[in-house]
Amino acid sequence: MALQRRYRRRHVRFLLERRTIRDRGNPKDVDDTVLFARYRFTRLTILFIVDIVTEKLDSALTKRSMALTPLHKVLVALRFFATGAHFRLIGESLGVSVATVSRCVFEVARALVRQANKFIQFPREESTSSVKQGFYRISGKVFSIYLIVPNVFFKKEK
Repeated sequence: MALQRRYRRRHVRFLLERRTIRDRGNPKDVDDTVLFARYRFTRLTILFIVDIVTEKLDSALTKRSMALTPLHKVLVALRFFATGAHFRLIGESLGVSVATVSRCVFEVARALVRQANKFIQFPREESTSSVKQGFYRISGKVFSIYLIVPNVFFKKEK
């Protein structure tokens, strides 16, 4: 019995799973068409989003040795936004865990919402009436086309 305990103590460290370092690759090496197909954005737009969001992400605050860069966090979130797939599928395709995908999507979405006021502007009170008139003018044309087109294709023959 004592021999078994000594054997386990000495060899238990070899039985533990070794830490693996995953190669996440360099997303900058990917072709532009593949990048657009995966993330629905061009390379310049992705780098622009990374520049906007970098200071708001918490990657500098972590003391983990395997922290994701802001670029990888944005790419994980954009993959989710583009496909709407399950976190497990996105994590397997990008080499991260499900929890990491969840954190990345939350952090990037929160950072983008904080920056939304710079890019989304609602009309002011003085321009509201002109915007309404423009909308009614466009919607009226679309509605009239919708009424005319079915009559052309579905004429009853006598």
